[in-house]
Amino acid sequence: PSRMMKNRAAAVFLRRISSMKALFTDPTQVNNYALYRPDYSNGLYTKIIDYANQNMNSKLETAVDIGTGTGQVALKLTELCGHVIGLDTSDQQLEVARQLWESKSALKKSSSILKFAKGSSEKTNLEMSSTNLITVAQALHWFDLDLFYPEAHRILKPNGTLAIWGYDKPIIEADSGNELKAKKATEILHRMFDCEPVGPFWDVRRQLVYAELRGCEPTPPLFSQLQRYSLSDAAVRPVRSLEAVGGYMRSWSAYAACMRHHGWETDSEQDPARTLVRGLQEVFEVAEEPVELRLAFPVFLLLATRQP
Repeated sequence: PSRMMKNRAAAVFLRRISSMKALFTDPTQVNNYALYRPDYSNGLYTKIIDYANQNMNSKLETAVDIGTGTGQVALKLTELCGHVIGLDTSDQQLEVARQLWESKSALKKSSSILKFAKGSSEKTNLEMSSTNLITVAQALHWFDLDLFYPEAHRILKPNGTLAIWGYDKPIIEADSGNELKAKKATEILHRMFDCEPVGPFWDVRRQLVYAELRGCEPTPPLFSQLQRYSLSDAAVRPVRSLEAVGGYMRSWSAYAACMRHHGWETDSEQDPARTLVRGLQEVFEVAEEPVELRLAFPVFLLLATRQP
């Protein structure tokens, strides 16, 4: 069978299994997620807002970020909307999100209202036709789509926008003159991603991210005007130490599952993140910090409009 048929078969299977597991509940992993996951470029948000403005009959005033995690997207949306809600099933992630919002508000006063609340993709507990925009960043593969899409349709206003995006494995970029070293470092990171000991612990739903959610798109009769974009530089994370690349690895769900399974301690000889950092130190020929690198994540973006 073709790759597309396999992806669609996987999508059908995944629609039938439970959605969110008890993910990102370990405090250390949650902090690593907040520190080392990528920020999204203004260009990505511009595409979303331009699409929304073309299709809506009203001003973009409200947004809901589902699977908000530690709130990176929700915080950014406060610069674009007057009222934002971030939903997640993890109390630990929501607590970090609230702390980040308090810190941001203390530094720069905002007229926007941001609320973080516990809620799932299948049951948001929000009112019908209450938001102009729903965002889902690197989370749709955890959702029960048979329940999520009707719920998204229910809470969106007519002609509201559903924006879904995700990213694949990052590429390590370095300053001019270090391109070959950066390429070797990327190969090491990808091997750690795919191979023993961490690789076998990726959830099967990760395959949907590799396939850029093909077979899982929002479709009629609930949604229309689907648009798909590939954005090569829409998610970045500057790193000023090789330890930060290890911190990014420690934010992976597969890393956390691997460490729990084996009973390994962070920074022990068995810790795969420590192995990764040592490998990168050999490539860049540095035993100590700092280094100037960048993790660049290829992003795919799906945009759709709520049908009346």
